[in-house]
Amino acid sequence: MASEAIWAFGIYERISKKVYFVAVIKRDALTLYKIISKKVRPNSIIYSDSQAVYSEIRKHFEVKSVNHKLYFVHPDDNRII
Repeated sequence: MASEAIWAFGIYERISKKVYFVAVIKRDALTLYKIISKKVRPNSIIYSDSQAVYSEIRKHFEVKSVNHKLYFVHPDDNRII
């Protein structure tokens, strides 16, 4: 009996330091957008890795990303994102 992988998707609010996690089976743009739109205020900046699903999220939120295949911290100012 094969089982579906369950992933944890998390949101961290940098100022309040609040953390929100939800278990997801699908990691597609629509699934993540539904979660983000319920938990993240409009006009917020989202920091993420450079997964393709975030290209859809960029239509609704400002997204700043880092490509972990190239570097772990942002090369402009050494922020971990």
